[in-house]
Amino acid sequence: MVRQCAWCLRLINSAGEPVSVTPLPKLYEASHGICTICGTSWMEDVLITSEIAGQGAVNRSFPAGERQGMPTTSVADLVLELQQKAVKVAAPKLPKLKKGPLRLI
Repeated sequence: MVRQCAWCLRLINSAGEPVSVTPLPKLYEASHGICTICGTSWMEDVLITSEIAGQGAVNRSFPAGERQGMPTTSVADLVLELQQKAVKVAAPKLPKLKKGPLRLI
């Protein structure tokens, strides 16, 4: 089966690694996903945007040139970081139930 990154249009292997050097026209018969490079870039943008939004700034996308000085991490590491941030968010308080006999409605 032919796989193609839906973002950069390069052919990718089963691990999501690009195998073509240049983008190809969209192959409608191919299975489309996201390559590791585009996935990592997208996750970095999500983390940066969520950090900026947490500081009250306006969300914006970052051109690739602004990301060059940033450390590159794997998509799995970025997903774990997002999950850890989600756990730290306070859960809503649920109302306490009254004790007593249950009634059928």
